[in-house]
Amino acid sequence: MEQSRPTSVIPAGRVAVVAHDAGGAEILSSWIRRNQPDHMAVLGGPASRIFKRNIPDLSTSEMMKAIEQSEWVLSGTGNTDLEYQAIAASKRIGRYVVVFLDHWTGFQTRFIRDGKVALPDEIWVGDEDALVLVRRMFPEIKSMLFPNDILFYWVF
Repeated sequence: MEQSRPTSVIPAGRVAVVAHDAGGAEILSSWIRRNQPDHMAVLGGPASRIFKRNIPDLSTSEMMKAIEQSEWVLSGTGNTDLEYQAIAASKRIGRYVVVFLDHWTGFQTRFIRDGKVALPDEIWVGDEDALVLVRRMFPEIKSMLFPNDILFYWVF
């Protein structure tokens, strides 16, 4: 089945990109490299190495500085605290938050720490099965299918 371009409107302005885990880092760094938005990167764990390999002249920033100086946030969704903290902090100061879910499991636990829930405004996934799961689990959150070929090559 041929995929059409997503109908989602990519938020305007500088984006704070937050990543820790390898899967999300590969996807988000490719998206940044191909689309070249004005961005600030907040990285940890394997994401640091992956982003630097994919974007050699990348500069990184401290989390709150990046969030405060950006109009929106694009984050991975690993099981570490970095991405959860970025989502929670972004929501506290009113930033629009988009996350990319690169796995089919543990969707809900990615947004909960110590009983506190921090949900994004929008969820992007890379395949139709994940989209069905996300829409079932989070019907109140806007969700979009960005197949890898579109996510990697779509220039806005």
